[in-house]
Amino acid sequence: MPVIHAGYMKLLDECIREVSEIFLVGRNLVNRCTGFKKEIRAIDPGKIRTMIESFVWPIPVRILSRKGIRALRGREMILPRDTLSRKLVEMYLCHENVEFRDVFLRWDQDSVLSNNSIHYDKETSEEVHVERMKRALERGKESSDWWRQIGAMIVKDERVLLEGHNHHVPNENTPYIFGDPRDVIEAGRLSEMCSAIHAEQALIALAASLGVTLLDSSIYVTTFPCPLCAKLIAYAGICECYYMEGHSSLDGETVLKSFGVDIIHVKMPIYTVSVDE
Repeated sequence: MPVIHAGYMKLLDECIREVSEIFLVGRNLVNRCTGFKKEIRAIDPGKIRTMIESFVWPIPVRILSRKGIRALRGREMILPRDTLSRKLVEMYLCHENVEFRDVFLRWDQDSVLSNNSIHYDKETSEEVHVERMKRALERGKESSDWWRQIGAMIVKDERVLLEGHNHHVPNENTPYIFGDPRDVIEAGRLSEMCSAIHAEQALIALAASLGVTLLDSSIYVTTFPCPLCAKLIAYAGICECYYMEGHSSLDGETVLKSFGVDIIHVKMPIYTVSVDE
């Protein structure tokens, strides 16, 4: 518990009637489990213990060390479902009676890598938006990126300003000459580690180079923007983001909404292909 905040308070409130002791993971044990030594917010565990003890809960609070962890064996335990707790259990308590509770306390590995459903502002199947998305799909097919083909289009005052697709730099043959870094990265992780520029990034950069303002424009993208592209969209002054598929990772959706960007899902028609027998 590096700090006291609402997430930890909620966890304590939920568990307080079920527990007889509270254990705070000591710094040495944290370092051993995670190798994570830099936490700018972190308060000394002893001070955190004092804070918890000052609340109305009459529960003993102890600081857990590597040696003291033996005292937990054979007991029922409740832990938050986060990276540190899972590693602690894996290293020292893998055969113990452990219950994990879901509560957002801070960004950990699972939170960062999670693929969340998008809470869009509205959904449309209007012909004009479907046709624009089809056009973006066609542009995406022009990409030589084997990993993913994304098309995008920026529209303002009912006029298409820019359109394009993700592509490798400095040229489309880069991954076939030098290899592709995505070959050694797990799917869904480290989206920024690639030799390609995302479709949204390319269009926003092109607009900047041409001196074209994107203020109050709309972007159509075949797959929901990654967190970095979401930030660029927000800061470029784009007011609407139309997407066809995908998920939200990290803070992409939150950033768009905090800048007043409307998120609109384009519901595409389902095509069936008949095969002559």
